[in-house]
Amino acid sequence: MSVSILAQNLHGSEIIKIAGEINELKRQGQDIANLTIGDFDSNIYPIPAELKEGIIEAYNHNQTNYPPADGMLALRESVSAFLKSRYNLDYASNQILISGGSRPLIYSIFMAIVDPGDKVVFPAPSWNNNHYSYLNGANAGQQNLGSFTPQTSYTNILIGGRTTFGSVASPSDKFSGKLDEVSIYGRALSPSEIKAIYQRGSV
Repeated sequence: MSVSILAQNLHGSEIIKIAGEINELKRQGQDIANLTIGDFDSNIYPIPAELKEGIIEAYNHNQTNYPPADGMLALRESVSAFLKSRYNLDYASNQILISGGSRPLIYSIFMAIVDPGDKVVFPAPSWNNNHYSYLNGANAGQQNLGSFTPQTSYTNILIGGRTTFGSVASPSDKFSGKLDEVSIYGRALSPSEIKAIYQRGSV
């Protein structure tokens, strides 16, 4: 049986690879707290007792069916109220999606707003955006924004008429100037290398 071209060219997740290497070191007896992918050791980081009691209570009431695809309404309403009280953000419950893990939602967002050939610019570090871009036939590019959390004001890095920024729908502003030199590197440049290029005034 032959698999698709897409499947033939898939690359494994870098962070999951690192997590596997750390788990192997733990298996060998090294004392390491693996904080790579969010799947923490529940013996070290157990869920809150109140949450555990709520889960048991739900099972005792036979709440074992699949939840709605967009998440339980009561939970989405709670998230809506939290966003308003904590961050003064107004999102109705029908604008909020809840899933078991973020990857299905992230991939769905890519499928909804990214077309083949689009340029996807995302902050570094970030979660596997290069892989989601590849699955959609998009061109991936990462940008060090100077802070861990990207801001909606970071529109100056949008270049091209069809650029999607930060894995969320952002205005597709067109670059109105001209580029006289472009270089593409197969790796991330160090700060000293970038500085040297800047001081030379040429790439």
